[in-house]
Parts: sequence; C-alpha cells; structure tokens
Amino acid sequence: MILIMLLTYLTCPMAYGEGPKSNPIDSDEWQFSITPYLWAVGLNGDMTVKGVDSDVDENFGDILDNLDIALEAHFEAWKGKWGGFFDGTYVKLKTDAGPTDNIDITSTIVLVDFGGFYRVGTWPVGSPENKGRSLSFDAMVGGRYTELKVKIDPDRLPSFGQGRAQI
Repeated sequence: MILIMLLTYLTCPMAYGEGPKSNPIDSDEWQFSITPYLWAVGLNGDMTVKGVDSDVDENFGDILDNLDIALEAHFEAWKGKWGGFFDGTYVKLKTDAGPTDNIDITSTIVLVDFGGFYRVGTWPVGSPENKGRSLSFDAMVGGRYTELKVKIDPDRLPSFGQGRAQI
C-alpha cells in the first residue's frame, strides 16, 4: 500500500490553481490529452462452472499479489467541436493452485471503450466576474470491447484455456 502511495506521489504532478483557459472549441487546432490511471479492485461473489458452485472473495491485496502486468490509460483528441476518445485496460494475473501449487492459472482481461463526440453547446455559468466557467453538453456515440481469457496449465498434463470476447 505504501508503494502505491509513493508511486502516485512521484508520478502525479501537484495541482495549482490557474486562471481560466480558452475553451477547446474556441480553437481549430488539434488538442490531445492522455491520462494513465490505476483501478484498485476486489472481487466478491459466486461463480458456477459446469454446475459446480464456488464462492469468490479476493480483496485488492490478494489481486496485487497475483498481478503480472496492468496497463490503463485514457486518450482524447479534440478539434473544434469534434472529438474522440480511447480508454483501454489490460490486466494479466497469474496464480498457482492445486495441492502442491502444481497448476498455473493465468487470467487476462481486456476492456476497451472508444467513441466520438460533438459539442452541442456551451453556456456560461456563474457571475460575470467568474469568466471562464461554463457548462457544456456533448453528444457521444461509441462502443465497448470486453475480453476475458483463462489458461490453466497443470504440470504433466496438457494446458487448456478458454476465452470470450464481446463488443
């Protein structure tokens, strides 16, 4: 936990108050934004595989112990009133199971959100002294791709796996 807090402190810049900036739609130049991030998640629920029920209760620490790699970022591009985004997550978990930890289990999760948007309108809010504050309404269309793969690799037996993807 201390390591996560230290990494957050070292990689996230300090926030300082700034004066109002120009609105992206006031410019016809391309504007880009990329934001890496980290979800701290846990799992709690029931799972059924081929008629066999099992309770799943994994907190963030348990998941962190089995984490092989995690990549997450949000990317946006704007030009005038038009824009688009891509938000991707890739997580790979590895763990050992079986009576002597002789079964390797690898789970891979891919989540991708993508879309485009159009700025319908922007309206000033607040008093005239608070220039730069505004409320915007964007129309958006997009999609989501989800993929989950699990590979089970027991010692002395052939490995097998299953995956499912959905848009």
